[in-house]
Amino acid sequence: MSAFEQRFTFPENGWLVLQSLGDVLIQGVKQPDVLLRIPEEGMAQVQSQTDRLFISAQSDVEIFVPEQAKIRLEGVTGDASVVGVLGYMEIARVNGDLAMRSCDKVDIGVVNGDVELLQVAGPIVLRRAGGDLFVESRNRVVAEQVGGDVTIRADGLVRAKAGGDLNIQLISVNVEEVHARCGGDLLITAPSGLGAQLDVNSGGFSITLRLPDQTLNLDQPHYSTTLGNGKTLLRLVAGGDVSVQLGDSILQEQKVPRKSFTADFVGGIEIPDLSPFVEDKIRQKMEHATRKAEERARRAEERVRRAMERVEQAQRQVHRRNRWFGFWYEAGKNPEDPAVPKPPEVPKAPEAPETFGTSFSQVTNEERLLVLKMLQEHKITVEEAEQLLAVLDGDLDVE
Repeated sequence: MSAFEQRFTFPENGWLVLQSLGDVLIQGVKQPDVLLRIPEEGMAQVQSQTDRLFISAQSDVEIFVPEQAKIRLEGVTGDASVVGVLGYMEIARVNGDLAMRSCDKVDIGVVNGDVELLQVAGPIVLRRAGGDLFVESRNRVVAEQVGGDVTIRADGLVRAKAGGDLNIQLISVNVEEVHARCGGDLLITAPSGLGAQLDVNSGGFSITLRLPDQTLNLDQPHYSTTLGNGKTLLRLVAGGDVSVQLGDSILQEQKVPRKSFTADFVGGIEIPDLSPFVEDKIRQKMEHATRKAEERARRAEERVRRAMERVEQAQRQVHRRNRWFGFWYEAGKNPEDPAVPKPPEVPKAPEAPETFGTSFSQVTNEERLLVLKMLQEHKITVEEAEQLLAVLDGDLDVE
């Protein structure tokens, strides 16, 4: 299907403001004008002002802009891909996935799907993402709330909260601080020369430190120490296990976890036939969603199983203490009819310090549904269900 093209004069040091009911593809090029491509004439309204150019599209849209342009995406119903834009990028909302490559300063509001940010030179701020996040940056990275798994390769300050697993790779020893919190497992790798003040909280009661000269495997919820000169602050909180690995051989080049929407966009300006283009992306999204749902279910089952083991261990410890102090029978009662002792209140683990922002539950929807299902099937009691949820949320110390 042929595309309709239109060129517009772009105001110097101006803004491009864009809304789209379809997918958005934006590429920075060495040209002074803006080239707009849409499937057919009349599917986009353009309004030019002194300091900005407004575009409102009712379909998929492809735009070539001066590489130093400042861009604001006010709302994108589909996916958004941005390549080679060196001006300031402000993204208010994307309902689909967001992929960016070779850009500079990035400020992102809400993305309902996955986010992929590659080779970003300037600082990154992401306020909320519903899916997974993958970041490569030589600057600071702030991801305030991500619903899925997070992978960050950075050379600056890192602050991140994830509902799933969190993998942080520090490129150098010059990172000033890392504040990380996740509902799943947390892995942080760095060069062997990193000096750090380390503070770790593990809801999985498993902390592993792989250092150049030793390996520590700790079955405990909290651990703190100073490594080397203690220059970098590492404050880590996880609902699952935590692993800190220092070593130059550990830092391997990590592949992008999925095929970026920007891959076919760089170097080409032809718009493919929209029907199979959209169908293929829908199929990819469904396959990706199915894999992620299966992985979340597997992870939820494993965390609930481990939580049940910890609750049972706590109950056995309570029974042993009660039997030791002679509290199994009340005075004057028949030994054949023992009174059920009231177990002592299980102490709570010390609260982990907040890193930034507001706290959130570490219990996923899949884990809550599993616990409720066991309760409905009378496999556990209400009290046991409450204990399980407390352990999964990291609020109950069953040691």
